[in-house]
Amino acid sequence: MEIDRRTFLRAAAALPFSSRPLELLFQNTEVRMNTSVLFYHEVSEVAMTNDILRLINSGAEPISLENLNLSLKGEIEIPAPRTFMVTCDDRWLSQYTAGLKAVDRVQTLTDIFVPVTFFVMTRFNGQPITEDMPESTPSFNDGDPKHIYMNKGQLVDLIQQGHYVENHTSNHVNIVSLSSDQLSREVELAEQKLDDLWSLSGVERRVKGFAYPYGGYSGKSEYIESVGIDIAFSTENVNLLSSNRRFMLGRVRKS
Repeated sequence: MEIDRRTFLRAAAALPFSSRPLELLFQNTEVRMNTSVLFYHEVSEVAMTNDILRLINSGAEPISLENLNLSLKGEIEIPAPRTFMVTCDDRWLSQYTAGLKAVDRVQTLTDIFVPVTFFVMTRFNGQPITEDMPESTPSFNDGDPKHIYMNKGQLVDLIQQGHYVENHTSNHVNIVSLSSDQLSREVELAEQKLDDLWSLSGVERRVKGFAYPYGGYSGKSEYIESVGIDIAFSTENVNLLSSNRRFMLGRVRKS
């Protein structure tokens, strides 16, 4: 069956780079990557498009959350000397509307699909995510009518388009001062809902990502690793990523 070029590019973006030689997998060496991880809140289509095009035109190549994780773990080797990744926090509706238009615009101009990772809160009105839950159910609601968030149907659509929807806690709380029970409700319950969301999308969730609300991770990075999350991001402005800090990775704020 013949597939169109855009579908092929989306599929290719998720494929791993070349595997590392077997002997490298057993070496306890630090992996460092020259990777800019951008993060956005409200999104402007023009600004995001220009940000991505500048990186591509400078010779940087986009990398997915999955391949970044595999590379930092030493399981694959990224041949590109410079890479970048795009992330969005807090699941604002503009990330779905303007953000997807920016990604499509870049793909139209360059034939390059840029997978975006969306770190979302998963309150969903306190309800479990099921097929019967209305598609219009908001992922979060802070009571401010000016704040418009993505809903269940839009998050499923993002996953089906080749993007990543990952953990930003249930209620966007700074986890640094939380008790064990509070952590479980904020992080592990969110993980359960995200697994259900990916299952409903029909796409296998091969990597689990986390972004610390407000960037706070002091004393909690080991907990994040212990619950099965693969990779976690702060808000520290750092371009050089290291496998030794796989649960404290920096990002560059754009909005």
